[in-house]
Formats: sequence, structure tokens, C-alpha cells
Amino acid sequence: MDAAGTSTTLIATSVALVTVLGFACGSSSDDGAPVRDAGPDRGIIVDDRVDPLHSSVVFEPSSVVADGVASAKIIVTLRRGDLSPAPGVHVDLSVSGNGNRLSSAAGETDKAGTFSATLASTMAETKTVSATFAQYALKSTATFDPCRGKFSFLAPSVAMSDALHAPRALAAADFNGDRKTDLAVVSKNIDEVRILLGNGDGTFIEGNTYITRGGPVAIVTADFTSDGNPDLVVVNEVSGSVNLLTGKGDGTFANEYFNVSAYPAAVVATDLNHDGRIDLAIHSGTSRSTVSVLLGVGYGKFSPPTEYIVYGLAMSLASGDFNKDGATDLAAATHDSVAVLYGRSEGKFDGPYYPITDGEDFRFVATADFEGDGDTDIAIAVEYDTSNLLKGERSGTTLSSSRQPNFPRSFVTTGDFDGDGKADVLGPEHLLIGNGKGAFSEPIPLPHGNYHDNYETAAATADFNGDGKLDVAITSDRDTSPGQLSILLNSGCVP
Repeated sequence: MDAAGTSTTLIATSVALVTVLGFACGSSSDDGAPVRDAGPDRGIIVDDRVDPLHSSVVFEPSSVVADGVASAKIIVTLRRGDLSPAPGVHVDLSVSGNGNRLSSAAGETDKAGTFSATLASTMAETKTVSATFAQYALKSTATFDPCRGKFSFLAPSVAMSDALHAPRALAAADFNGDRKTDLAVVSKNIDEVRILLGNGDGTFIEGNTYITRGGPVAIVTADFTSDGNPDLVVVNEVSGSVNLLTGKGDGTFANEYFNVSAYPAAVVATDLNHDGRIDLAIHSGTSRSTVSVLLGVGYGKFSPPTEYIVYGLAMSLASGDFNKDGATDLAAATHDSVAVLYGRSEGKFDGPYYPITDGEDFRFVATADFEGDGDTDIAIAVEYDTSNLLKGERSGTTLSSSRQPNFPRSFVTTGDFDGDGKADVLGPEHLLIGNGKGAFSEPIPLPHGNYHDNYETAAATADFNGDGKLDVAITSDRDTSPGQLSILLNSGCVP
């Protein structure tokens, strides 16, 4: 359809959505001027200034990429009953949805009877704009679409290299209260956690370093002390212990430790018993691994662990509500299988159940709602076989499995990287854009860096440069060279 045809359609839509605010025909307006019926082809006239049935609000264009940069122009055109322009009328704009960047929320119509503003958004959804004037509101809609072109990240920048030795895990949060995302990086070979303070532009400065017990391999951040400051829990494989670093809110931490089951490999922090305190689940062990549940009792303290046996070498752990009963469940990846523990409200679990056992070297599990049905699904990275997606079910303990040949093989992380409200999957070499129905795009390669599926790799996602897009920090650990931390900033859509 040509431009004129599009405009006519949108104006017709706007006219159909005229709303009368606060009075009816035959009454008086706020300043005492009469409001009178007009002829059948003139509609209602307010102070002989504006005829809403001959006025309009339109988006141009009506479909825009939701990258936070591309914008639609909102044009409000007000006419009198004789179709002449209505200048000097105050207009207020409001827009539905999230991630909106509106250039101007209010103004007056010019000599031509028009007022305009621009709208960009980072959220892919249909937006409704309301233009309010006098006692009337006109409405129109525009669609902000997910990326229609090539999606990409900027070339990786190296945040740290030589100072890192065997970086195995990392966590992202605002540790010093400056509203900029910071990082905590675990180095296994030298038993330390290094704090990197974000500058808000995707770069970092080095903060304090904290010594851990032997062989740190996993880290998680949460507020374990309920003081509003993010804390850190580090699990140490060699020593069978946990370091608890309680944040002071200024980027520094107090450091203490306690012992857990032998050879811990993964940790999850969430409220398992719905008491408002953060609990821990730790996956530990070799051929006879366990998931230990430590309930938070306040002030950074935990109850004695309750252990659940899940046979096989401990690899990874994730949480979610897989059967939609309101309780948090756990998924544990071992070398030979994936075990699921179904939670009860008091922080206890049933199981384990083994929804999938065919495969070799299950490496990693991550959770999200990939189908858009409200159930948490499980993405599984399998090193020597086709990776899988386990789909959450509304009841029972049976999870259906679908093969995902393009899923990563060493680790997998999830997030909405293209801003369409649907969960995506990211690995060390490529990104898969989810369609919200359990299917994914062809692999989108990540910019070349010192990481790939054959290296020990971990990732954390956050907005590192404050542009509203989800960025990625990736560690790589090779025996032949120092470890490296790379930052991939999300550049969104590329036309």
C-alpha cells in the first residue's frame, strides 16, 4: 500500500478510537463554553476549536525494529469543525508497554494544527499511543518488531588476560552501588575471586581480590544477608568448601568459609522454601554425586544440608518450576544423565527423576520458558551427542525431550538478547534466537575471540554499557596460555 493509503488507514483507526473524557453533549466545558451537537458530518465540537472526529494521531511508519534506536514518528493533527487547523492546543502523549524512549510527552499544536514526537523502544511489542487534548483522547498503534536483519555483537574487548589463571566462573551485579554492573571472576589455579568494577561503558577497573579455599569452580551472587547488598558464594572443588563473601555495598566484601560435601561443582541460589530468604543448592561428587540443600536462616547463615543422591559425576545445576505447581525444582546434569528433583513448598524435594539418560557427557543445564506457555524448560549441553531441550509440563514428573542439533556442547546460558520478549540460547561460539514456541534460529556466530567449545568456558549476562541490551562476559581457560575475560557488547540489529 502507498504512503497515502497507509495514512488513511491509520487515521480511520484513530477516528474510531476517539474517547470522550468527562462530559457529554449538552453540558458545559470546564471554562463554561458550551459543548453542542454538530451536524451529522461534523461530529462533536469543543469550543469551536477542535473536532475530534476530523482529528487524528498516526505512527509513521507503523512497524519499527525494537532496537532502541530506530523510531516511529507520532503525528497528532487537530482540526476544527470546518476542517481548518486548530493551533495552540495542548496535547499530552502516553505510550503503553515497556522500554519506551519518547522524545516529548507534551506540547502544543503549531500553525498547521500538528504536534509531533518520536518513539523508540527496546521491547518488541505492539504499542498504543494516546494523544489527550481538551476532554478527548485519540489512539493509534504501531508494532515494534524483533530484529529483522542480522543480529550481532561487537567484536570482543579483553577486560583482563594475564592476571587471570584458569578463570572458571563469573557473576555479575552492582557490587558498589553506583548503578553500573560489576563482575566477580573465579580463578581456579590460584584460589581467588577478583572483583572488576564496571565503568558503565563495557570497560572495567580492577577492584579487590579475595582468597578462597582450594580449587574454586563456581560462583553465584544474591543477597544472603538481607541487607540490600549483593553477596557472593564460591564453591571450592578441591577443598570441599564454600566461601561466603558478604558485600558491604562499596565493592568490598567480608570473607568466611564453611565445609560442604566433597568435590562440589555447581551452585544455585534461590528461595527454595518461600520464606523470603535465599537458600543454596550445591551439586557435588564423582560417581555418586549429591545435591545438597542448605536453607537460609538469615544473616548469611544456613541450616545443615539435606542431601539427595543423583548418581554420576557432578557437572551443572539449575532451578525452575518445571511442573507449574508453584514450588522450585532443580535440574542436575551429571556425566551420564540429567536428574530432576521436584520441590515441595517447605524446601524438600521428591525424586530424583531421570527424564533423559541417552547421551554421553552431559555438560551443562540452563532454564527458561522457551515455549511461552509459563512452564520452565531445560536446555542441555551434551558434549559427544546431540543436545536437548526438556519441555516443562503442567503436572506430573514427565518431561518431553526434543533434539537440538545446534545447541552448544560445553555450556549454555539463556536470555532475551534480541529484545523480543522470548528466551534465546547462547554458547561459546554462537547465539540461537528463540521464537517462543520451542524452536530456534540458525546459529548466529559470535565475534571471534579466545574461546570456543573445546575450552573450559563460562559466561555471565548483564547490561554492561547501559544501553538496555543484554551483553555477555565470557571467560576462557586454556592450559597453554593465560586465561581471558572477554566482553561482547550487544549491538542489536544490523540492517
